[in-house]
Amino acid sequence: MVLLSKYFHNPYTADSIAAGLPITDNAMTPELFQRAAKRIGISTRFVKRTLNKIPDMVLPAVLLLKDKQACVLLEVDRAKKTAKIFRPESGEGEVILSLEDLESSFTGYSFFVRPLYQFDKRSTKADETERKKGHWFWGTIVGSWRIYRDVFIASLLINIFAVASPLFVMNVYDRVVPNNAFDTLWVLAIGASVVYLFDFLLRSLRSYFIDIAGKKSDILISASIFSRVSNITMASRPKSVGAFAKNLQEFESIRDFITSASITTLVDIPFMFLIIGVIWLIGDSVGYIPIITIALIILYSLIIQIPLRRSIEESQKTASQKNAVLIESLYNAESVKLNNAEGVFQTQWENAVGNIADWGVKTRQLSQSCSAFAMVAQQLTTVIIVIVGVYQISEGLMSMGALVASVMLTGRALGTYGSSGEFGNTL
Repeated sequence: MVLLSKYFHNPYTADSIAAGLPITDNAMTPELFQRAAKRIGISTRFVKRTLNKIPDMVLPAVLLLKDKQACVLLEVDRAKKTAKIFRPESGEGEVILSLEDLESSFTGYSFFVRPLYQFDKRSTKADETERKKGHWFWGTIVGSWRIYRDVFIASLLINIFAVASPLFVMNVYDRVVPNNAFDTLWVLAIGASVVYLFDFLLRSLRSYFIDIAGKKSDILISASIFSRVSNITMASRPKSVGAFAKNLQEFESIRDFITSASITTLVDIPFMFLIIGVIWLIGDSVGYIPIITIALIILYSLIIQIPLRRSIEESQKTASQKNAVLIESLYNAESVKLNNAEGVFQTQWENAVGNIADWGVKTRQLSQSCSAFAMVAQQLTTVIIVIVGVYQISEGLMSMGALVASVMLTGRALGTYGSSGEFGNTL
């Protein structure tokens, strides 16, 4: 890595490259190599390829050799069957050896490397662009976009399958029961059962994909946060270590978020309109009712967010203060006893605990009111749909099966969005 930095005219020392990396036994894994290269402005691509299939245009390349060795391949002379390399043990001098000797020690794995374009201080907008690309949270989420793409596709199919039960019930009410069509009943039942089987498999796969993406993001986010903490300047160091530690602990909620059912709710919300579209097809004007309900839930959630945000912020601020009192009293226990300051710290502790309890009660009340409103709205929507449906049946605009299916689909749509009240509180 040191040789590469000098080769690309951006020299770094070994200590500066290794600083903050979890290196064990003085050895760098391929993953750590990529992390270190990114930090010093070098782009890497890990490939498995034989030596004669490495094109000259991608050189230099880092070759992984046997016995946990490595070298930098600079040039290949196909005519003379020789290669020019850098080896760490040879210092900065170039070594020329035969392709046969190099091939015998080559493992088949290598890194294609190239320098990233470096912006200077005059490129303010470019610097801002680079900073956004390297965002500690969104950068890691974007890095798992392929997994989330699969989650999105699975959610699309799951929500399409959700229509199976209402359509099954509608056809049984409208066609099977009036005509005693038992053969049709069994065909529909078998078809619905197959759909439920695929629904189970897709839900399991979606949960697995979310866990994999969450695990990857959790590791990368935790590493990024600790790296930033380790590299913090003394001038930026917080006055209270306890409060700072508590703030860092709050990042655990991010990990819980990206691995919880909140992600599933987030993905399911857009497909709610797919279900409403089906309600519109089978129930005509009944489709307006869940849309109005959803609008009311959104409005109530937005209104609640204002006091809820303040309540959560005050609770977190007080929790940081409480943690600061605890850490500082333990760290300075001897000084506290010598100065008889136990009462001062006890007072600060009890005040903080009481304040947290007060804000906690308010936060829970606001959160529960949002969930309760969504539940009541869903129940009233069911009643209104039944009333409107009965009038439409009397006018011949709707069948009994369509009414039952509309109620079931409405419960599905509002159930998905009703949980978004809790999802919004999590955010």
